[in-house]
Amino acid sequence: MKSRVARLPENLCFDEFRSVNSTMSFICCDAEGSHDIVAILENRLTKTIREHFMNRCTNRERAAVKSVVVDLNAQYIKFIKALFPNARIIIDRFHIVQLVGRAPGNAKISLMKKMNDCYCREYKILKVHWRLFHKDSADLEAARSVYLRGVNEYMTQQNALEPDCQKSPTV
Repeated sequence: MKSRVARLPENLCFDEFRSVNSTMSFICCDAEGSHDIVAILENRLTKTIREHFMNRCTNRERAAVKSVVVDLNAQYIKFIKALFPNARIIIDRFHIVQLVGRAPGNAKISLMKKMNDCYCREYKILKVHWRLFHKDSADLEAARSVYLRGVNEYMTQQNALEPDCQKSPTV
């Protein structure tokens, strides 16, 4: 972005997006109120971002920034303190929820890789009925047996999970 914003907002958001030719570009916007775009840069390299803010904003303007909201990109966290010395770094909720949401799937894959027999009951439950592992334990059917395809057995959802939790190797 060639133009300069009139005033650097006190609260900023940093993120990246896929732009022309599938390259990743950097975007910075006002984290409050207007959500005006502060900068769009052709790439997300540390050097490009640092140079942009160093050349377009005074030390006083950068020191007035109170917070910078980022995803879990460690690259940003490394240089934010140098650019905005008084800013708090805030990891946005979306990326934390996304990380927590992926954790059970990653644990399931790791556990399945440790299993020697891909035809055993536990492996099939992990592979075919993985959604059961995402359910709250209070929502698991404990009384009514249902047919579990792939396993080819009738059992409650709760019974389907119990052997996996008790016999599985540590992840």
